Amino acid sequence: MSLPKREPILLENALILNPGEPPRRANIYIEEDRIAGLGSESYPKHGVVVDASKYTVTPGLYASHTHLGLYPVSKIIGEWVHLDEWAEKIAWKWEPHLSPEDSRDAAIMAVYDYLSKGIVGIADMHFNMDVVAEVVYYAGIRGNLSVAIMNKGFYDNEWKALKDNLELASKWHKKDNGRIIVSLGPCTIRLVSKELLEEVARIKREKNLGVHMHVAEVYDDEKYCSDNYGVSLIEFLYQRGILGENTILAHGVWLSSKEIELISMFKSTIIHNPVTNMLLGSGIAKIREMIDRNVNVTIGLDISPTQNIFDEIFAALLASRLRRAPISVIEAYRLATINSSKVLNAKIGAVKKDYKADIIIWNTRSSRIEDLIVEKPKPYYVIVDGRILVNKGEIVSIDRKEYLKAKTRIMSRVEEVFEI
Repeated sequence: MSLPKREPILLENALILNPGEPPRRANIYIEEDRIAGLGSESYPKHGVVVDASKYTVTPGLYASHTHLGLYPVSKIIGEWVHLDEWAEKIAWKWEPHLSPEDSRDAAIMAVYDYLSKGIVGIADMHFNMDVVAEVVYYAGIRGNLSVAIMNKGFYDNEWKALKDNLELASKWHKKDNGRIIVSLGPCTIRLVSKELLEEVARIKREKNLGVHMHVAEVYDDEKYCSDNYGVSLIEFLYQRGILGENTILAHGVWLSSKEIELISMFKSTIIHNPVTNMLLGSGIAKIREMIDRNVNVTIGLDISPTQNIFDEIFAALLASRLRRAPISVIEAYRLATINSSKVLNAKIGAVKKDYKADIIIWNTRSSRIEDLIVEKPKPYYVIVDGRILVNKGEIVSIDRKEYLKAKTRIMSRVEEVFEI
């Protein structure tokens, strides 16, 4: 892989669908990593010029909670099991076998597929993260990366996991002018100690690093915190100093109204993963209440079998209606676009002047977000940070032969481990 070079890009007569705005046509001029011009006026035609008049243009789409190392096993649905059973039967059966080479192959496979679906940025938590960071870097997408810190499973020593996370930060945090950032990844309240969380909070303050953590994915999380610490989960994290604007909390299915208010007060982000939460029977998060209380809510893919962000957006719409607390199409669209700016610490999620040049040209003429969500069109161009990563439908930042080799290797490992 080799990181594509930047050159000026002009998208002419583009039909732009920004979250919360009516469709508009404009010329889009990109210099370096930003949108330098947007309007009806003419712009220089040196560099790449694209006639966008026959296509739909949106900001890039972001998956704010992923596990690239689990991507090869995400399609193993099997019979219904809850989270802990899934971890024991799938994740913890798979993860001990993961070498750095395996994690690299899984990351190549996942990121290639993500680009083919219009996903331009991720918040990823797993293992062997140095090689994952390398794939993210050369593929050209955005990344908020962290090690899954735990005392059971891949790691049996949470302090070794924290050490690996800090080494990841020393090498990759703010790489390529901030396109890649590193967070601290205490996996979940049931797999780390109070002392570990207190040290994470200290490092968070000292080094100004974010935190990426699973919270209240299942009721057991809240019960564990109540039984062991006498308070709710979010109150416990607040007492330890974990909450803050650069803290992202995955799932949040079992949060109380008081906990949601506390998250809002500290401007932390909740990452909604509706497909996984329904697949494992974990429940449906109170997204309507979170939005109404001004919590920043984004969307993740977690172990969703299709790993398609449009499927996740549609599931968020449906799940909210099951709760009889519906969110709107525009609110669902915001989860994968502009709300992601805090997760990736960048001015992203809209096609506007001075925003980062993360833009998708879709192979459709639709002027409705609903159509995109249901039709799931293919990207014609994908531009991230001012670099073209998909050109006329072809991924250029990851060689297809390298992708096919990585996919063949890692899927053969899946067959071997699970005796498929």
